[in-house]
Amino acid sequence: MSVFTVAPIRRAATGVAVSAAALALGLGLTSCSSTPAPSEKPSATAEQQQKAPVELADAWVKATDGDMSAVFGTLKNSGSSDVTLESASTPIAGMVELHETIVENGTATMRKKEGGIKIPAGKTAALEPGSTHIMLMDLKKPVKAGDEVPVTLKFSDGSTLEVPVLGKAFSGANENYDGGAEHAEH
Repeated sequence: MSVFTVAPIRRAATGVAVSAAALALGLGLTSCSSTPAPSEKPSATAEQQQKAPVELADAWVKATDGDMSAVFGTLKNSGSSDVTLESASTPIAGMVELHETIVENGTATMRKKEGGIKIPAGKTAALEPGSTHIMLMDLKKPVKAGDEVPVTLKFSDGSTLEVPVLGKAFSGANENYDGGAEHAEH
């Protein structure tokens, strides 16, 4: 009887040892792998929400010692759906607004652009002096030619775009600002 008892115990012990070795090898291979565990990978949805289908090409900001400036360039939508630039921000300004310039009685006046800036699918939208632009107000420091200003754009599809914008000397873009009583100092 003891022969029958010893043989199953050996097999069981050998099976446990093989199972333990396989488990240890599997854990060792997993820990050496350069691929993150599935729970560590960002979901496709999160990646899509962060990556904007829009780029800001030829971006620049008017150099100034004053308390206001503006960002110009070309918004290019490479996506298959229309997207609207809803807002922008930068750490160098206390307030950022999307603006348009209108001419009334021969005077160019800037005002907040209601509804954002639409960029049609596969097309562009220009940000230009004397037209639609991103207005930086309550500047915390001067913008010098050659400075790099970080700007974050937020779009209607939930995507964002962080872009460095280069300071540029420019003598134009001197419109009046129709910001109401809350912005009378501008």
